[in-house]
Amino acid sequence: MGWSWRNQKTACAGSVLFRGSVAPRADEFGYLARRGFDLSAAGETNENAHWALKVRHPQWGTADVVCMRTGVRPPRQLIDFDPTLTRAEREAAYLGQSTVSVIVEGERADVLRDRKTLLRFLRAIMGDDGVVAVDHTAQRFWPPEALDDEIAHDADLDVESLYTIHDAMNLARHDAADVFSIYIGKAGGIGPARKIAAVAEAAGLVCTLGSNLELGVGSAAMTHLAMATASIDAEHFPCDIIGPMFYEDDVVKEPLPIKPGSAMPNEKPGLGVELDDEKIERYRVK
Repeated sequence: MGWSWRNQKTACAGSVLFRGSVAPRADEFGYLARRGFDLSAAGETNENAHWALKVRHPQWGTADVVCMRTGVRPPRQLIDFDPTLTRAEREAAYLGQSTVSVIVEGERADVLRDRKTLLRFLRAIMGDDGVVAVDHTAQRFWPPEALDDEIAHDADLDVESLYTIHDAMNLARHDAADVFSIYIGKAGGIGPARKIAAVAEAAGLVCTLGSNLELGVGSAAMTHLAMATASIDAEHFPCDIIGPMFYEDDVVKEPLPIKPGSAMPNEKPGLGVELDDEKIERYRVK
């Protein structure tokens, strides 16, 4: 894995979504001055902007904060398929109709540290009224609580999570990985997992499959995905199709032919497994 992609000076951009279609006014961010920030009007204002500020912090540096007249909201599908959001966080994100953009110029020649700085500014701009922030590079949503957890420590921002096609594109763009480890459940199923594998193939990378100790249904899906996807290189990077080995019983009628070093699907329609209703009832959490 090459790490030269980290040592660059590059602008990091994000936005904060606020409730309602009326965007916040510039003077509504005066509370930042009481928190140690210095605010001033931007020297040159885009004619399409309601307002623009320079926001300076003694430790973090400077961010450009801009409210455009026609702020673009992220597509609803990005919210729907972001695996890091809870249902309540998605519902809150849907309410965001106006946006304030934040841009941080890279000053540390370290992409991950500069993106961490962006998150700090996003949280400051969010205040008590913002519903969610968006890191434009990763196209990831950050609810207030998640931002609080991330900026509570000084460790570099982690960009090596791989849950969505946007994560895959980000990793490929920065040449930040040699192998993608795809988790079919975290990706959202077979279809999204195949799209991640397609990004890897286009970038000249290979994939393997990681496990969350799935039962028979999930393991069957993993097996089919591995056998049908050219960029999954199980010969050199064995897939963790191991879930059934950790359980005394399963909820499928016929166990999958999985053993150490080998996993095959059943030769039946679909995923090749059939649920055992009696076992489902027995193991149901009541």
